[in-house]
Amino acid sequence: MDNDNNNNNFVRVVSFDTMTNKDLPDYSYTLRAKSPGYKRSRRSRTFMVATDLANYSEYALNWAKDAVLEDGDELIVLRVVTLEMNNKRGDDLLQLEEQESKKISTEIMQRIIDDSHKQDKKVGVVVEFVIGKVQETIQRMIALYQPSLLIVGTRGLSEFKGMLLGSISKYCLQHSPVPVTVVRSENQIRKSSVDSAYTTTVLAIHVDDRRIVAMGDLHGDLANTLSILKFSKIIDDDQRWIAGNTILVQTGDVVDRGLDTIKLYQLLQKLREEAPLSGGLVIPLLGNHEIMNLIGDWRYVYPGEPETFGGMEARKRAFAPDGFIGSYLVPLDMATKVGSTVFCHGGIHPYYAKFGIDWINNQTHENMLAFMESHGHKGDEFGVFGGYGPTWYRGYAADDEDIICELLEEALESMEANRMVVGHTVQYDGKIHTRCGGRVVLIDIGISTVYGGNKGALEIMGDQVTALYEDKNETLSSPPPYMPKKSDEYQKPTLIHQEL
Repeated sequence: MDNDNNNNNFVRVVSFDTMTNKDLPDYSYTLRAKSPGYKRSRRSRTFMVATDLANYSEYALNWAKDAVLEDGDELIVLRVVTLEMNNKRGDDLLQLEEQESKKISTEIMQRIIDDSHKQDKKVGVVVEFVIGKVQETIQRMIALYQPSLLIVGTRGLSEFKGMLLGSISKYCLQHSPVPVTVVRSENQIRKSSVDSAYTTTVLAIHVDDRRIVAMGDLHGDLANTLSILKFSKIIDDDQRWIAGNTILVQTGDVVDRGLDTIKLYQLLQKLREEAPLSGGLVIPLLGNHEIMNLIGDWRYVYPGEPETFGGMEARKRAFAPDGFIGSYLVPLDMATKVGSTVFCHGGIHPYYAKFGIDWINNQTHENMLAFMESHGHKGDEFGVFGGYGPTWYRGYAADDEDIICELLEEALESMEANRMVVGHTVQYDGKIHTRCGGRVVLIDIGISTVYGGNKGALEIMGDQVTALYEDKNETLSSPPPYMPKKSDEYQKPTLIHQEL
């Protein structure tokens, strides 16, 4: 236990070292420090960074301390190492790990506090090096520190490495009680005009009684989008997130038919980064118009919109895989499930529902680049990007209920859900509608001025479903809660959202 005070930029508080004490249940090294004058308040927040000290984890740590950490906040840096302790070699490894952990902990501590001092931030820092089982340790540390956000790095678009490798990453995503932000490096995603050095994606797991708000097709209309977000109490007049732990889902088709493509994507990316800092979550999904623009289909580009990019060539570069919009869109999911509600752009036909949402999104991610390079001619073996795929299918919105309600019930049962929320098919009266007893909700109300400039959003709170309009709210029909037809001994955790 230390109480050293050997640096003017920080005060060493209390440190614990049980790294080589075999009488204790775990092996850990904890280093605590705080900036001079640091005090916690009701506005203080706690963030946790999980690191394996590789370069991609370094980006996560840098993003946390530079972009997230503010005056009065606390940052927890966690490293977990698994060692086999039942033999002589385990003892040797433990000693090496002890020496290394103490050295690196001090270096990390020094760097965070020094950088915070330069930025005139008074912060608290805890560095935890633990030898043990990764899954159990992460859960224990989350329970101990109660962070608002867990932050991790990733090597690329399709895999987590290091500490969150393989089944361990899946475990964390399916059991984390707090949102998780994945940070990618500048080498993976080219710096964009949004002026963000990092691209983040967000994951979370437990719905509980959280408020869910969903918006349909925006189609290039920033003014109406902002108006809806304000009266839905998602943002303030300065376009800042004020919705706390609300989950906001946007079901695609942000682009085309309007001039505000860049500003809308900038807004969504900004809110996507701000929401987790308050415990919230923003889930943007792919629509058919996102995919059309990614493959070079410009048929619905609004006159004059390319000039907002600096011309058509600049627009094409922006939608390339490494462009500032393309790099944001390529990792997005085609569908998601929040609690027992499935969200997608068009609708999920039973053929795709039987494979599951994970399969749909995996197919999207695995084949997107080939689909883009071939301009939509190759890379779609199962038709996920096609007319019956989740971004194009209109059956639940347009076909006779005597036909589609049975199909919908089959699809929902396959996905263990009681409701599907879709955009894509315009409701020209400007109202959100339900069909099949509330089992499908149609939220494309024509927000863009091209379709009448109608303003509205969907709100789900438990079993209560409400259409939010500028001048009134309307209660919508809601189906009974989802009950599985077969009772399994193992109960799956309730999944909010998972993406790359």
